[in-house]
Amino acid sequence: MLGFTLKRILVFVFLGGLLYVAVQYVPLWFYALQFDDFVRDEVKFAPMRESVDKEHLTQHIYNEARFYKMILDKKDIQVIKRRDEARGVNFLTVDVDYRMPVDLYYFTHEVKFHVHASTVY
Repeated sequence: MLGFTLKRILVFVFLGGLLYVAVQYVPLWFYALQFDDFVRDEVKFAPMRESVDKEHLTQHIYNEARFYKMILDKKDIQVIKRRDEARGVNFLTVDVDYRMPVDLYYFTHEVKFHVHASTVY
């Protein structure tokens, strides 16, 4: 025969399962990094490009999260604007908590993420 023992078969099954799980998680991490980069850029360039209105930023971030099929409510997006009168600067801070589902054939696992972005203008 080919010399396949039970131990070798179990090792191949384990490695195949590990490969399957890795293939499911890699796109998730890629999309999470893309979304984090989007939020940071949105906050960084919002004072120059668009409105820094809370509703506008929340809606824009929410729409992008829907594009990536993330589990996110608008209440999970916190936009904080402050003005420091002594120095004459504005602070814009955005915190987003979101989840992404991973389909592992028999069950779905949700991975939680958090992104924090801030800028001064």
